[in-house]
Amino acid sequence: MKVIMSIGRHSIHDIRAAVSLPSTTQSKVKTFVITMLSAAFVTLFLVLSVKYEKKENLLQPVNTPLIIAKSAKAEDNTRSLSSNAFKVTKSQDMTNFLFEPKLRPFSSDILSGYKNCSTLLEDIEEVAKYLVNDIVNTEIKYNSTRYIYASGDMSATYRRSSGPPTDGQKAPSKNQVDAESSFEANNQVEDVDEADIIKSDGTNVFLAYGNDLVWMRTNGTIVQRFSIPKINYVVPKIDHWNMSNINDETFIPKRSYRPWRPSSYQHIAGLLLNQNNTELVVIVSHFDSDNNFKFVSGAMTSSQIYTISGDTLTLKEQLTHLGKYQTSRLIDNKAHVVTMTYIENRNHLRDALRISTFPRWMNEQQYRQAAYNRALLIIPMYAKQLLAELIANNENDLVTSNSCRDIVSISDMLTGNADTADIKGRGIMDGFARTVSFHTTADTASLSSPRIAGAFFPTKSLDIYASKDYLVLAGRGSLRIPETFSFLDYTYLLQFQLDRDSAAATATPVAIGKVPGYFLNQFSIDQYQEHLRIATTTRAVWGYNEHTGWYGELVPSSSRITILKRKGSMLENTSILTDLGVRERIYSVRFFQEKAFVVTFRRIDPFFTIDLSDPQTPFVAGELKVPGFSSYLHLIENNQYVLAVGRDADETTGRITGGLQISLFDVTNFTDPKQIHKKIVEGWNDSDALKDHLAFRYFAHTLILPVEYSTRYEAYDGFYSFNVSVENGITAQGTVTHATADFMGYGCWSKTSVPARSMVFKGDLMTVKGHVVKMSDGLVYPKEVWSVNLDENRTHASRCYRWFGGWVF
Repeated sequence: MKVIMSIGRHSIHDIRAAVSLPSTTQSKVKTFVITMLSAAFVTLFLVLSVKYEKKENLLQPVNTPLIIAKSAKAEDNTRSLSSNAFKVTKSQDMTNFLFEPKLRPFSSDILSGYKNCSTLLEDIEEVAKYLVNDIVNTEIKYNSTRYIYASGDMSATYRRSSGPPTDGQKAPSKNQVDAESSFEANNQVEDVDEADIIKSDGTNVFLAYGNDLVWMRTNGTIVQRFSIPKINYVVPKIDHWNMSNINDETFIPKRSYRPWRPSSYQHIAGLLLNQNNTELVVIVSHFDSDNNFKFVSGAMTSSQIYTISGDTLTLKEQLTHLGKYQTSRLIDNKAHVVTMTYIENRNHLRDALRISTFPRWMNEQQYRQAAYNRALLIIPMYAKQLLAELIANNENDLVTSNSCRDIVSISDMLTGNADTADIKGRGIMDGFARTVSFHTTADTASLSSPRIAGAFFPTKSLDIYASKDYLVLAGRGSLRIPETFSFLDYTYLLQFQLDRDSAAATATPVAIGKVPGYFLNQFSIDQYQEHLRIATTTRAVWGYNEHTGWYGELVPSSSRITILKRKGSMLENTSILTDLGVRERIYSVRFFQEKAFVVTFRRIDPFFTIDLSDPQTPFVAGELKVPGFSSYLHLIENNQYVLAVGRDADETTGRITGGLQISLFDVTNFTDPKQIHKKIVEGWNDSDALKDHLAFRYFAHTLILPVEYSTRYEAYDGFYSFNVSVENGITAQGTVTHATADFMGYGCWSKTSVPARSMVFKGDLMTVKGHVVKMSDGLVYPKEVWSVNLDENRTHASRCYRWFGGWVF
């Protein structure tokens, strides 16, 4: 064929010139060549016809024909599974979709959970349909110019695609060793202990330093220091997802994408010390980069319960579960540990449906049909693999029938106006939150069977609020509005009831809700009596303005407080206070019984006092505008004054001018708040207290504030002590230096660094920061009593890091 085609590229005159033959002979040669060329073209036509017919056969539907809705909007359909109602989610234009996924709406029905795992498996398959729709449409939009022909012909023209406690915050509660002691965590809610890297009973101090647990006395003596053994988690042998097993002749194997994963790590993420000071819970965060998980991140959390007896720690039980550690609380000796499993559900599915894995001759419709056929084969594989990775409880990939009993049902949290919202596969099932509850004083048999509950979230971002009666998981999500290319932010709430009367620790999902906007942190949420309050910010909406003819801001950003009340299984709106800080965002929030304090910022700092005494009609009682902003608010002096830590800023431009700012607000007249004192810590400095409330300590009219700075010529890491007086203002009263530039430069420091913490024992000040623990002889111009370098025995034979981390030398 190649020879014939080669000859065909030359004219008869070229051939005649190449050979000298008689005219009669040349005539015969001409007839022969024409005959051969005709035969060659006929043969080529037949081959291509057979080949094209084979291509058409490859595109025949597998089992079920391809269904594409012809109407502009899909009609509602329902199906019943385990007595739970399902709805077809509407879409503006279903003609661009391969499947019509069916998911429960975001309603109270999802709290009933799953009676068996087969129903959960079916729900995961529905989510996979969302993902497939999104992947296929994205491939066509961005990759069709490379692989897909414009039409059914085989031309070379390619298609071109176009918070405080619920009952009030008092002065810092004390473990009553002495009237001059304060060593409990700076908890948001009274009697709800938050896990931290340091815990004490007044005599013993337990400190987490990387993967080491350091047990020391308040006199500086180290009782024990040991590394936590590597978490030995048996990864189930799961191999449901195997593209080599699919029966798809159109599949062109490509190199499989492996998502980026961090290096292996293990460190102590938090400590809990029970009220009896008899059990210590060491919470370990672990990740093995060599794990074989395909659709989940593989991070692990291990809760190790130790019994304290004399100078001995004895491991009583170890509970290891899938998920990255988020936070934990201890209430009446009952621990509640929250983890989040990141679901990498798009990577392998995208690999399996990439245009490059299909023959190049396909046009768009043929690609859709072939992708639909392949999706029918791989969706069950995906669902089985993901379910097993999430809840398989042994190395044999065993998913028991009751494994899914306490999992909140998957729902379409991307609710709203489906006619304007861009509903896509991404964001429906990005994370799986899990609560593990156990009683710290229980026997080994009871500890080995903790109460576990789980829920899927449309986000990997999760924060937790806890009172003595409720645990609230808050997740952030958003909807894209294609007309304006902007986003609508939503916060999804899942409320758990904590059974305080039961001997066992339980957290049972009882209500769900959602509010517009995104929240700042756990202090944005508060439960008071029967109402849940949450402060959120909604981003500005940008788009084309028909009146001005310009692209710009259509709706400015603003903040709000939403008050919700549980009705049945729903958190329903009681009232909404809107338009707080228009064109600004929330920087700090503090709730106190029937009051709230909110700081927003853009150029100046509006400090709002909000009256919540009537949940039906909340209102702004007072407003004060001052330069700078506050990042953390702390109520003092019987809750009549607010001590704030933030930054100074230029009043005209809003530009941060560098220094830390400590402010004292008088809120005795709630309708007329006043900033009565302000202290600027000069220089370009920083403080852990701006973003970590556990680094903040106020005790006996003294603020202990961590401060650090580093320039080309000097560096400092330590604590500043300030006297806070309503009458005399905020005055400096000494420092505790943990490191200066010289000390930092000559040491060999580990990669681990301890966040800033401070404690007071009988008037003496213990500070922890960086790589050093120090005890000083008081709060006023403190002098060093003893110091422990946690890296004292580290040598240059080990890898050395800088004091603040980063470069290796």
